[in-house]
Amino acid sequence: MSEPSWWTYIRRIAGTETGRVIAEAAGVSEPQVSRWKTGKNTPDADKLVEFARYFNRPPLEALIAAGYIRQDEAAGDIEVHTRPQELSDEELLSEIKRRMEARHGLEADQEPRTPGEAIKDQKTELGNDVEVADAAMLGLADRFADAGEEDDRLQS
Repeated sequence: MSEPSWWTYIRRIAGTETGRVIAEAAGVSEPQVSRWKTGKNTPDADKLVEFARYFNRPPLEALIAAGYIRQDEAAGDIEVHTRPQELSDEELLSEIKRRMEARHGLEADQEPRTPGEAIKDQKTELGNDVEVADAAMLGLADRFADAGEEDDRLQS
């Protein structure tokens, strides 16, 4: 009979540590560790996480080894949702700032602007566009005027 994959993982991480140390790391009894080894019991997820943290390993690694989640489920970005009531004031303010920056297109190093400043900037940008358009129209008008003077000279 082959040993369970979670026991292979535990052995690989714990190395030559005794069953007592493994039990201490996971917060369980030594007999429980023996049942893990024989495959009679599967470790509870919280005990695997505790074990992984004891040995400075990622908890996801332990959960995958025990079959609680698949490798493909752990891939990519993982977003943990927390109720606003559970956030500290600092975490809540940070989230509000992140959302406002995303909503208003601010870069991380850009100073936030008041609504009045944003409107002024938009008017300035619009004004610059109007100035460019005015200059283009004046240029065309000058060309037509020059062309008209040229026609007058040719006809005389």
